Amino acid sequence: MKRKSVYAWMGFCLVYCAGFGVPRAWGQASSAGAILGTVSDPSGAVVPEAQVTLTNTATQQARTVTTNGSGFYSAEALLAGSYDVMIQAQGFKTFVAHDVRLDPGDRVPVNASLEVGTAVSEVTVAAAAVKVETSTGESGGVIGGNQVQELLLNGRNFIGLGLLVPGVNSASITGRSVGGGSLNSGGLTGETPLSINGLGREYNLYTVDGAYNMNTGNNININVTPTLDTISEFRITKDNYSAKYGVAGSAQVMVESKSGTKDFHGAVYEYLRNDHLDARNFFATEKDPLKQNNFGFAIGGPVYIPGKYNTERKKTFFFVNEEWRRRRAALTLRGAMIPQAMRNGDFTNSPTLPSAGLKLDASSQTFMAAEHPGVDCVPDSTHLNTACFDPNAVLLMNTFWPPPNNPAGGFLNFINPGVDRIDQRNDSYRVDHYFGSRLVLMGRVSYERVTDTPPALTWGPNPAPTTSQTIGTTGINSLLRLTANISPSTVNQFTFVQTHDKPRLRDHNTAYLSGLTIQRPFPDQKNRNPGISISGNWAGYGSYPMPVDASDGELTFSDDFSTVKGAHVLQAGTLYIFGIKRQNLFSQTQGSFSFTGV
Repeated sequence: MKRKSVYAWMGFCLVYCAGFGVPRAWGQASSAGAILGTVSDPSGAVVPEAQVTLTNTATQQARTVTTNGSGFYSAEALLAGSYDVMIQAQGFKTFVAHDVRLDPGDRVPVNASLEVGTAVSEVTVAAAAVKVETSTGESGGVIGGNQVQELLLNGRNFIGLGLLVPGVNSASITGRSVGGGSLNSGGLTGETPLSINGLGREYNLYTVDGAYNMNTGNNININVTPTLDTISEFRITKDNYSAKYGVAGSAQVMVESKSGTKDFHGAVYEYLRNDHLDARNFFATEKDPLKQNNFGFAIGGPVYIPGKYNTERKKTFFFVNEEWRRRRAALTLRGAMIPQAMRNGDFTNSPTLPSAGLKLDASSQTFMAAEHPGVDCVPDSTHLNTACFDPNAVLLMNTFWPPPNNPAGGFLNFINPGVDRIDQRNDSYRVDHYFGSRLVLMGRVSYERVTDTPPALTWGPNPAPTTSQTIGTTGINSLLRLTANISPSTVNQFTFVQTHDKPRLRDHNTAYLSGLTIQRPFPDQKNRNPGISISGNWAGYGSYPMPVDASDGELTFSDDFSTVKGAHVLQAGTLYIFGIKRQNLFSQTQGSFSFTGV
């Protein structure tokens, strides 16, 4: 064996052995696909050394491979898109298949039976309108770019289109009314509701261009929600998929972003909803407020300088999208507040009055007699003496428990007909550069910022606007990928990914009240009032986990190697993910009081 070959194989072995010596996760949710097939002559005999050229119809970039001794070829690590496949062999007519559609992670067979003739003669076939998966046992579905762009989609969130795939359902949402629904925004406000094949939504893996895109703190949020104008297409692979996909216990949801093309394309858009354009519900006395504006622009094409650089527009491409979202929607919150009669000591009509009425046990009688000598704190079974009310309790009640405003609601006597405010910005930048036909470099950065301000502290037990909150989330998903066509039968793809999301939850109007004399158990901690919970479904008080400053980020290195041997494609790969989740514990910084009822 030649010395150079020995060194090459030693280097290969060292790289893969090193992968076994560090923390790692195996399998890579790559969105790259392949076009493969067998070339034969009219008698059915295989045709070796046939030249197969695959041309991306959008960028006009071509990849050339040759059939081996078994007449088999496989073009690996292809980007999703539409391809023209041309097959040439000496003594045979040229075979051409136009518009072969390659979906993310797909393996599309294009077999050819060549006809005897000259190379200048051409046999043209049309790609099958409906593809049947024959090369793998995977099941799932693909939502194409035209469907993403043209189908009406409430909330303009791509995840909603996943319901078009058989076996996909919408699971329950746990967002505590934040955002008015999981598909109206991204960040911590939005959630991933898809339940696939009956499994929980937290078992799915969402990727963009093969890049990990999950909030590892809860596995039901994604770092960046791709906007519809950046999506080339997306694929849901439900089961029986290749070992190269890892991490998920259920399905793979793979989004492929748009790249620039040989020609310039762009769009400026705005989608809006407004309650002034809506009809009133027949049973409603008035329309709920709703104002939603979704606007932005997208542009893509070649990077070139006429007469100077990339004059054929086949070398460098870019795609840019910026989008803004403004949503003001009704978010009605209800709860049980303390009626005025009970504030005056009259509990006759209390819905949670014990059957035996109000009374004090022996220890409570001793305590109240010491606190209020000569005062009868419980004159009868339905009344309390207001002179015995604790001043701290009265201060807290008058500050955070407003009087009821909805007598028709029964026990839920308070209603907050508020408006939830969501502001969101998304940016996505992608560049593809071709160093000739054998080396391709792709880079992408996607950014998202979401601010959600509901009409009350919805992460707490009180629906009143006396306290409120702001939920802000910043997410980034960035990727750098190098694809090397080592030979017509061998491809290697190296990918580096950096992602993170930073939720910031803030409560408002929860600072320690002036005049409150409750001793704080942790005076050096956050300046907050103690939490209060009242059994019987009465409204309580407390911001509980807030403020929250969380950080969730991952660094990912992966390498995928493919080579064709005979009628087989051999693949090897490694994936290394390093992630840290930082978040303060959910707890009351100044303790809490629990009461058994009112």
